[in-house]
Amino acid sequence: MRKLYIALLLFAASLDAASKYPVDVSYFIADLKYSKEHGVKICELQHGILSIFRGDMYLHGDQGLVIPQVEQIFAEFPMRKWAVNSHLAFRPLATLFKNSPLWTLLPTPWQIFEDPAFMQAAATPPQHPDSIDSYQGMVFARADVFESYSDFCKKYPGIIVAGAPSFPYWIDKYKMSLLFTRDPVVAKVKPEWGLYPSQYSETLAQTIMSDIPADRFVIKPRGAFEGNGVIIVAKEELDSTLQYILQKSDALKNDKDKSYNHWYSDRFDSFLVEKYYGSDEISVDTFEGKTYQPTMRASFMLIYNNNQVEFRFLAGYWLIPFKSVDEEGSLNECTKAYCKVPYFTKATDEVVEDVKNQLEVSMSRLYQHMLEG
Repeated sequence: MRKLYIALLLFAASLDAASKYPVDVSYFIADLKYSKEHGVKICELQHGILSIFRGDMYLHGDQGLVIPQVEQIFAEFPMRKWAVNSHLAFRPLATLFKNSPLWTLLPTPWQIFEDPAFMQAAATPPQHPDSIDSYQGMVFARADVFESYSDFCKKYPGIIVAGAPSFPYWIDKYKMSLLFTRDPVVAKVKPEWGLYPSQYSETLAQTIMSDIPADRFVIKPRGAFEGNGVIIVAKEELDSTLQYILQKSDALKNDKDKSYNHWYSDRFDSFLVEKYYGSDEISVDTFEGKTYQPTMRASFMLIYNNNQVEFRFLAGYWLIPFKSVDEEGSLNECTKAYCKVPYFTKATDEVVEDVKNQLEVSMSRLYQHMLEG
């Protein structure tokens, strides 16, 4: 613990000079694999505004564990706040903002800039730019509202853009993956990966297997969400899978599986491949004690205030695949999160605590790199 404390102090001190964002409050979700052998391996990391925590409410009832904590943390900064209703993927979060006296929830982002209260708050520059308490308001919206963060800050100096350090990495998984290469602490929680041209060749699969020795691979598009285009494949089927998704055909276009039909219209000229890491298998009582290969959805917030980074873990639970490891099915069916009720189950306190501790170290460092830009 002493080494961890010293490391956190050192990188926090480095932010004093390196950060291009004076302050920030960011809300994240991570889909990850976890095993005692390999620890945490991040499958997906994105801004919480894009994410749905249906499983949290299903497992814990009422508003679940995540939403009340998000509300509580934002409430620690009692300034006026604006959010865009249509931007909030998880509707209970929109309801929370609608009912809160601290939030103004508007149908479109442009209405924020027409609000006299916003304009009044925006016109007051912070006396101490490194302190959140010096700002008059906060906006929580999708990245596409802000064409230029620096121009926004000049025009509206009294406003914090929540999650702004993550905006450059929203749309392109390649840019997010590059962040993980900046230091070994962060790289440790990311599966080995590579970027490859979206053009099939007879040697492509062999090149991938030489670059990333593995028995199973995860093929990912750079700019898709909600599992679209994500394919988990054994090395024996890597070549045929690449041929199918990279050589456009009517069969691909009409494939009913979004893991595959996404590739017919994928707009990027390259794609990602990762080594597949599995979680420790679990037995799920609500599914007749069957054994599953789960994925964890973890939620956390990161705060940058007074030149210090603070990590707040919210919750973590298991996403269950459509089929158990003992059922006949594709790797996608047996290892990929299904994300529909009732395919969720609680993780043990021991596992959640270990995930929390590993994320605190790695995600605080990753956040530092986002702040540095």
